[in-house]
Order: sequence, then C-alpha cells, then structure tokens
Amino acid sequence: MAELRELLVELWADRRRLALVVFALTWGTLGLVVLAGFGQGFDDAMRVVVARSGERMLRLSGGSTTRPFDGVPAGRPVRLEDAAVDALRELDGVRRVSREYALSARLRAGARSATVNLRGVEPDFAAIRGLTLRGGGRFVSAIDDAERRRVIVLGESLAHELFGATDPVGREVQVGASTFVVVGVVVKRAMVMNYDGEDAWKAFAPVSTLKAGFALRWPSYVLVELEDPAAHAKMLARVVERLAARLRFDPRDDRAIWTSDHAGQAERIGWIVGGTRLFLLVVGVLGLLVAAVGIANSTRAMVEERVAEIGVRMALGATRRQIVARPLLEALVLVLIGGGAGLGLGTLLLMGLAALPLDATARDYLGSPVPTPGVALGVASVLGLVAALAGLAPARRAASVDPVEALRHE
Repeated sequence: MAELRELLVELWADRRRLALVVFALTWGTLGLVVLAGFGQGFDDAMRVVVARSGERMLRLSGGSTTRPFDGVPAGRPVRLEDAAVDALRELDGVRRVSREYALSARLRAGARSATVNLRGVEPDFAAIRGLTLRGGGRFVSAIDDAERRRVIVLGESLAHELFGATDPVGREVQVGASTFVVVGVVVKRAMVMNYDGEDAWKAFAPVSTLKAGFALRWPSYVLVELEDPAAHAKMLARVVERLAARLRFDPRDDRAIWTSDHAGQAERIGWIVGGTRLFLLVVGVLGLLVAAVGIANSTRAMVEERVAEIGVRMALGATRRQIVARPLLEALVLVLIGGGAGLGLGTLLLMGLAALPLDATARDYLGSPVPTPGVALGVASVLGLVAALAGLAPARRAASVDPVEALRHE
C-alpha cells in the first residue's frame, strides 16, 4: 500500500506527463469501446434482418433453354407448371413451397388510389418470406385459396397511402372492377434481398383468385424454403434436377430456370458482417496499442530517471521481483485511470447514441450500439494486455541494473 501511495505522489509530481499518457489511453479505450459496441450492435441487427429476409429461401423463375434436349431444339420457353411445382414439395430437405404471381394493378380506396405490385400467393408465402402481420389482421389462408375469396393483404406503406391513419382491416378496396376486403397489413421492416420492390408497398391475394380474375397461367416465381440453409448449394442442384425431369430440359442448362439463392446470399452477408465487426475491433485495438507505446515510454523514462535510486535499493537488499514490480505497477495504475475513464465515457456515449430517435428502419439496420458483457470483457482483456506490454520492457530494464554501475553513473 505504501508503494502505491509513493507511486501516486510521484505521478502527481509529473502531472504533465501523466495527463498526456492518460489522455492517450482514455482516447484509445473510448475508441475501442465505441467501435466494439457499434460492431456488436450492427452484427446483432443484421443477423435478425437476414433471418427474416428469407435466409432459407430459393427463388425460381422460368427461363428459356439454350441447349437442345430430348429432340427439342434450344430456345424453348420453360414454364413453371403446377405439377412440377407440386413435385418440389415432395423433396427431402424442402420445408415449404409457394407460387407467386406478379402483376401491376390499380387499387382504389375511396378517393385515394395507387398503382402497386399485386401478388398472388399461397398461405406458406408469409412464413417463407418471414412476413409479420399487424395485430388484428391475418394473411391469406388455405380456405381463401380454396374458395377463391376476394381478400387482400396490404403492405404497411401501401395501407397508409390508401387509408392514412385509419385501420384498413375489414375495409374494401377496388382492384380493377372487383371489390376485395382487406384482411391484414404486413408490417414494414428492414430487409435485405428484396426483389421487385419492398413488401411494404405490395398487395397480396390468394393465388386462385388472381388466376381466375386475371387469366394468369404461369407463376412469376416459385419460392422454396429449405430445412437446412447450410445445404443451399446441394438443395438448389436437387431442385433444378427435379424441375428438369418434369419440364424436360437439360439440368446443366443454367438459362432454363433462373435461380436466386437467397440462402447463399444470406450466408455471404453473414461473412461480410462478421468481417466488418472484426475490422472495427482491430482498428480499436490498434488505437489502444498506440496508447500502450506512450505508457511504455513514460515508464521507461521513470526507470532512466531513477537508475541511482534503483541501485541504492538493490544495494540495500531489494529483490529483483520488487524492482520489477514498480514499473509494472506504474503501467497498471495508468491503465486503470485512463482505461476506466475511456470505458465509462464510451459506455455513456453508446447509451446516448442508442437513445437517439432514429427512424425504425434505420434502427433495424444499425441496431442499438450498447456495450454488452462480451464487449466489456474484451476491452478489459485488451487493457490487461496493454498494461503487461507497456510495463514489461521497462521492468526488465530496471531488473538488469547493476547497483555498482548505477551508483558510479550517478
């Protein structure tokens, strides 16, 4: 305890050097905490966004053959027939399948109107796409599809465009000359891997209703949800092979069926997000290590200024362990002061940023950059490493002092 009190007195006597070192360490720790907090929040947010954007999904659409097959020349259009789509439901590893018919339609609600992407979908579409329905509403059901009911589900942005602040559930909209009843509203949310615009601006109705009302024959897309997203490449090949057998085209013909591997894209996005988080951590650690150089220089200066004192202490019987402890103790004290200040300021800054009134969609993408126990533990570990590295070289220098040479030098 006396050793620590003596050290604090000496540090206070050299306040200028103390202030510079503590400021550098505080700044380095603050940077690490903020970068790590942002990285953690962004990583957590993007994992949620990717998960609800169809991380298990494959999307297929008909193309045109570029290879002759079974006596049929190249150039034949490939249509996703119902029998072929139903065959996909029987594949092991496939959880759900939904056809999706796309068309442009004019919707009217009273004096308001909008031209929208109208989609004819099956009940499983909502689960495959990870859609969330506003309370009090529902999605298209199997009974709706079986009975060709004129029901419609609106995206949240579209619902606001047509009805303002009024709850649209139970109200009517005109789709061309037909009247549809709104049964649900899809909540607007942050998404990646959108196609044909945001779901918040689309309208969804039963497949059978739109096929009958608009004389639609072939689905624009077929969505396939996988049991295991890690097997996306293998499952995509199996899906194409099954369609090739049913629709009679060469399975090696990559233009016969257009595919979008959302599961693979989700995996790649995960790598990018993880790499971004790692990069932010590395930048923060490098900033803290720069501060460690300042601590090492300060501690080395202390050793050089006290060569004679060290020699006297060793001549009076001080052990090398006691001599080594002094520089290490100085480094530890500086780290505790500067690191503690940086950790506290960084935490307050992140809490303030997390409380900013951001748009809900922006918050969904960025997350809440609040330091977690993992971040705090990581910063504490790095600070401990900084203290050890900063004090090690000066401590070894102090321990190597020859008492006789030190006194002669003085």
